[in-house]
Amino acid sequence: MGGTDIMQRLILIIGMLCSGAAWAGPSAEEIFADARAYTAYIETRIEIPFIEDEQGVSIGAGFVIDRERRWLLTNAHVSGRSPAHITAMFDGAEPVRAWPVYIDPYLDLAILEYEAAAGKEGTQLARLDCDMRPGTGHPVGAFGHPNGFKFSGTRGVISGQTYRFGADWLQTDAPINGGNSGGPLISLVTGKVIGISTATLTDQQSQNANFAVLASQACRVVELLKRGDDPRPASLGVSFFREGDEDSLRVAQVFSVGATAGLHRGDVILGLAGVKEPPSSVGQLIHLLRGRSPRAQLLIRRAGETIGVDARFPPLTAPLDRRGLNLGGALLAVSNQTDVEGLVSASPVMVHSVSKGSAAGLARLKPYDHLVAVDGVAIRNLEEIEAAVWAHAGGGARGGPVVLEFLRPSGTDSSFTVDLLARLPVEGLESVGFARDASQPLAQAVSRIANPRP
Repeated sequence: MGGTDIMQRLILIIGMLCSGAAWAGPSAEEIFADARAYTAYIETRIEIPFIEDEQGVSIGAGFVIDRERRWLLTNAHVSGRSPAHITAMFDGAEPVRAWPVYIDPYLDLAILEYEAAAGKEGTQLARLDCDMRPGTGHPVGAFGHPNGFKFSGTRGVISGQTYRFGADWLQTDAPINGGNSGGPLISLVTGKVIGISTATLTDQQSQNANFAVLASQACRVVELLKRGDDPRPASLGVSFFREGDEDSLRVAQVFSVGATAGLHRGDVILGLAGVKEPPSSVGQLIHLLRGRSPRAQLLIRRAGETIGVDARFPPLTAPLDRRGLNLGGALLAVSNQTDVEGLVSASPVMVHSVSKGSAAGLARLKPYDHLVAVDGVAIRNLEEIEAAVWAHAGGGARGGPVVLEFLRPSGTDSSFTVDLLARLPVEGLESVGFARDASQPLAQAVSRIANPRP
């Protein structure tokens, strides 16, 4: 090919680029039309909530990430972290049952499976961008059901990325309202999903400060699940110093898990052996550990020296593996207060919720009250509570209330005071946990833990 031909081709290509005629991406209208075909309207009803949830009905969004498995990606706060009745509805289709496949204990992320009848002809698959790190100013669209306006789109730009709230978030000024949660945050350049709409700041000084889970971190969870590997995040067993508004990777307090992992106060975590990407936040560290724990070699800086530590991190308990006891209207389950581990080790079970109008409500019990003893006998786990209550019911106190002793947080710091006795009836003791069978009604899911869905 001669030099003249090459020059003519270059001139033609430059002209097409300048006119926008070459390699034009999809329009915003086309991108939102696709989103309508892969986004679902999700409704969740919770009767007995664990600590993260509230009793009642809520709405949100989700989107299809695997048509063969019928998987929807959404927020954990949309699916709920408690046994729930969940329905999913695509545009133009009837609502059907859905149930959780996985709920993450760290990210606000859940995967639901929906019944086959949910999809109408033409339901599409969302394309996740697992590699993109969008820069400030990148144009995006949020799709979902803001304030109940179903299958609606809004647009804006990426404002940045923040670690301020304990995990890594994309920040955007695309309006996100109640009902958007769990819906796709979409690049208006590529048409791919780069985040899962999650939260917004609601104080009067905030204007369009909205947040999304990074698609890259969701991709890792999905990848591990499809491989049959454990996607649960590692329990680091430490707290970190804060520098400004965000956590650093300098260890502040070491709990029992962290001590077992070989971490010391003042250690600075630099990364993982064999992993090129160094973590710059706690969220990135947890992301890098997924699929590599429980054993991993950390690179740390200790007393000015870089060393390797062979650490063992157990996984956090996922909501699907959690169970509780509903006694007199108080849901008792394992405490999540790791920042007061020394005290919680003596009181490992706490109140997660109190039903309105219940005996527990009359006894003035509150969430975060930690149970110490049943009928004067110290307890160490949920099974001992259940055994003590049934022993009470079968003994001489048959029909009478069981006496529970609680530690209550002071409200000003992490200290507790032993100042609360509650007398609760033993009738109607319920075991609360997830029944992962779509055919099983909610009442059975709440009253007894079923075998995991195969």
